Amino acid sequence: MAKGLYHYLAETWAGAKDGWIWDVVMKQRLMEWRREPSIVRVEKPTRINKARQYGYKAKQDNSR
Repeated sequence: MAKGLYHYLAETWAGAKDGWIWDVVMKQRLMEWRREPSIVRVEKPTRINKARQYGYKAKQDNSR
């Protein structure tokens, strides 16, 4: 059976401390997060595979 996008995302995050995710992406995010206030509302999840695992579904934008 073919592996889907979420499978590959989970594999990438599983080895995050050892791989390029930690070196490039997470270090940048951590530096930005430290400068922000302690509680910040985010518009979208940063780890879509975990969010979907816990039941997240994107809502349609009804701002019109």
